Amino acid sequence: MLDTYTAVLSVFVFAFSIITFGFRFGETATLHRECYLRLQKLHDEKIDAEKLTSQYHEILSAYSNHNDRDYESLVIERTLLNGRKVWGKDGREINWTGSMLVKLVLRTTAFWLITVAFLLLGSVPYLLIFKKL
Repeated sequence: MLDTYTAVLSVFVFAFSIITFGFRFGETATLHRECYLRLQKLHDEKIDAEKLTSQYHEILSAYSNHNDRDYESLVIERTLLNGRKVWGKDGREINWTGSMLVKLVLRTTAFWLITVAFLLLGSVPYLLIFKKL
């Protein structure tokens, strides 16, 4: 019985490592590195403020920093939970929507369900060992 659980756990660990590799953290890290190196080079240059601002925004627009999930989480946190206001680039106020809230709740619920499932799955072999003792 313990061998079966160990084999199942090994398959889950293998699958999890493949999924984690698919997130491409190395590529994201490389992009962040390129961005900060370009920003550092811009910082070290001696140019007027207008050109500096223009090049700064050009560099930032070339590298994505956040995805839509981060944006929606920020809007929900600031507007719904903290009662503050958020404005867009154009100066208009941004309000949360029902779809933002539903997606946030579903993502959070899925995260915690998966976390608890892995915790329980990882503890099964130890429970079986203690049961045999």
